[in-house]
Amino acid sequence: MELSVCLSKLTTNGYRLTYQRKALIRLFLENSRKMLTAKEVREHITHLAGKQASFGNVYDNLYLLCTFGIIDKTEYCGESFFYRKEMSEKESVMFICTNCRKIIYFSDALFDEYLKKEEKEHAYRVISKKFEIYGLCPQCRVAAG
Repeated sequence: MELSVCLSKLTTNGYRLTYQRKALIRLFLENSRKMLTAKEVREHITHLAGKQASFGNVYDNLYLLCTFGIIDKTEYCGESFFYRKEMSEKESVMFICTNCRKIIYFSDALFDEYLKKEEKEHAYRVISKKFEIYGLCPQCRVAAG
């Protein structure tokens, strides 16, 4: 998703394009393969603005971006992480490094086949799915020894 598309989602729904919202969107576009905590986002905004960003405003804007599908949120070990959703329908699985928080997307055709079978058998209609696998990427495995 491009910056203009993200900004348009906000303006067409009556939201102003504040400095912080634009900075947040740019941050996630530039870090599309990594999860960020709200604290990291706040530190980035504070650094850019040259003044302390409020946690309340940062959280409000993060959840606003989640509402419009610009970013997504997940939880791991009791902490919330935000990331830019890049998955297509064919890339339904995320491998997330628990050390560096790098994200790799890939397809799992067997999972999709199984899901279709179960959907049909139980008369469910899947609206959305999220499949996350946590572990260490090759670089972090080597660094860990």
